[in-house]
Amino acid sequence: MRAPDVCVLQFRCFLEGIEILCIGATMEGGLNSSVVCAVQCIPTQSVTRLQPRTGVEIFFRELGVDGWSEYHLFFTGETTGYQLTKNAVNLSVILQCVDDSSYRD
Repeated sequence: MRAPDVCVLQFRCFLEGIEILCIGATMEGGLNSSVVCAVQCIPTQSVTRLQPRTGVEIFFRELGVDGWSEYHLFFTGETTGYQLTKNAVNLSVILQCVDDSSYRD
C-alpha cells in the first residue's frame, strides 16, 4: 500500500489588503453553488471589529524539492461572519467567508 503524498503549505491571509496571522483555512464548493471558506486566525481586537463584507484574499505556497514555490491564489471573497473558539489548548477565531459568485445568484 502506497503512503499518501504530503506537502507542507504556507498561507498568507489579507483582509482589505492588511495581512493577518492565519493558522489554517478550509474551502468547500460544489456545482452551481458558492464557494465557502473557513479561515482560522489568531484572535485580536481588530478581528472582532470587522465590517460586514470585508474583502478576504488567501494565498499559499508549498515546500517542494527545490524549496518554496511562488505564492498562488487560494481564495478570494468576503467575510459573512466570525466565530470565537476556545479550548484547553488554544484560542482562535474562525472567519466564515463566501466567494464573489454569491452576487450572481
